[in-house]
Amino acid sequence: MRHRNHDDVVDFLYGRNQGETENQIYFDLYDSPSKIISEDRIEEGLDHLKFEDILQYVALPSLRLEKKPASTKLRKTSRSDGKGRSDMVFLFNFLRHKKVQRIIRVIVDDMSEPAHSDEAIEAALAGFKVEIWDWRKLDLCTETILAVAFDAEEVCLYWSGNNAVLRGWSEAGGLPLLRKLKKVHLHVEPHRHRWLTCMDEFADFIQNVDTPRDLPVEPITIALIDDGVDINEQSLHAKIIGGRSFCQRDTHQNLSKPYYVTSGGHGTVMASLICRVFPKAQLYVVKLDEHVSENMKRQITAKSAAKAVRAAVDKKVHIISMSWTIERTATNATDITDLEAAIEAAARAGILMFCAANDQGVAADRSFPAACGGTKHLFKIGAAEASGTVWKWVGDPADVDFIFPGHNVIKDRPNNAPLEKCKTLTGSSVATAFAAGLAALVLYCVQLGALNTQELKDRQGNAVTMEDFKAIKGHERMKEAFVAIGTSQASGNKYIEVWDVFGPAAKKADKVGRGGRLEVVAEVARRLKTRKTLE
Repeated sequence: MRHRNHDDVVDFLYGRNQGETENQIYFDLYDSPSKIISEDRIEEGLDHLKFEDILQYVALPSLRLEKKPASTKLRKTSRSDGKGRSDMVFLFNFLRHKKVQRIIRVIVDDMSEPAHSDEAIEAALAGFKVEIWDWRKLDLCTETILAVAFDAEEVCLYWSGNNAVLRGWSEAGGLPLLRKLKKVHLHVEPHRHRWLTCMDEFADFIQNVDTPRDLPVEPITIALIDDGVDINEQSLHAKIIGGRSFCQRDTHQNLSKPYYVTSGGHGTVMASLICRVFPKAQLYVVKLDEHVSENMKRQITAKSAAKAVRAAVDKKVHIISMSWTIERTATNATDITDLEAAIEAAARAGILMFCAANDQGVAADRSFPAACGGTKHLFKIGAAEASGTVWKWVGDPADVDFIFPGHNVIKDRPNNAPLEKCKTLTGSSVATAFAAGLAALVLYCVQLGALNTQELKDRQGNAVTMEDFKAIKGHERMKEAFVAIGTSQASGNKYIEVWDVFGPAAKKADKVGRGGRLEVVAEVARRLKTRKTLE
């Protein structure tokens, strides 16, 4: 059964008596036209199936199961995705009910978000003694395979690109514990942003760096000017330090829409992306006033944008992130002038500002705040594809300062609970959030580098100082830091290749131990403070 095709196995098992048996040696729903199947359909529609106690294989697509209608005697709750799905548990229980005891090969498509939880996978396959493992879930925990397929001879793994996961699979407590393992097939997720993989690993590292006990750490604050943040997003609860709203709900009754209630979810997504790159960010949320235009598009008012920027100046934040654009019209010209004045005030206050390209392709981009003529201290950010090339709708790369990942970006980091609002994101607004997050991370690393110098009382050579931290808060020095990280010539030096600086640092974390991590950050900081410009 392990090495013969289906017909040969049937011939071997039943010979001339094939017509007298209806036992199946496999269960395959992979080509099912419907991706949503009710439990009743499985139980009633497939009740006639009979199986051998050992199956050659089970192949299941990415299915959603609809639960049975609620009973008056026993109310059943709907299946909740929670931290992962559990639909496959029902299907494998169906096979248990049919007296199946062993499955040689398991093929399950679990690449769609949300994937099954590790607990659900273990519950589904417990006791089936799987020999060929092909559960298609990104970065699957080795412990799950060990729990239910300890005698596996062949394993297929699906990798997101996270090197920490790769190390976990290969270390002594990982795949080597599978005593009968003969083959491992590694599948790499296509079109994944190398930039994000690198920064995800460094984000895991930086939030576990102990800061000097006796030296104060200045929180890095970012004003997120957008449509508010959803208070139901638990991952942001400890990161919001306050906010303001300039969005009116009813002007006649003097009612406002608060910053902690999002209008469309955009601000929540941008906040998550900023914190994905720099998980220790402190967010000051400023909500804009907006309305739906005649062509049914979101339209931000320039008046509220000007007030929002001034509120950020008053808060004395380090960074302002603006993932939106406004066009000048005959009716908002005065408010645009006010917005320009507010941007100039922020520049004079030394605040780093990031805004998005308009994503109108070859058409000239005269949108604000990027078009504010009173200052050059404003980073205009465009979207990049996974290859590091500019996204086609950004237009002329020369019209932006830098490009960051912004095309088919997976919204959530692998293994994190999904936020449900969308699966992938595209646009220069996404890239702008990443740029703001990277700038905040640069500030934090240089500050820790300076604190490390103070703690060691070593100012020799290329030691990082608090003067470096103060200087890099400025627009020109931050631009130099981005260039010092490294840019690709193919992008016209617009795409920042983060892996040469942040990649090695994340890999050192396991080697140096907790006590040596601050020095690793200091090494990064010494690279970031390098005075380097493009000629």
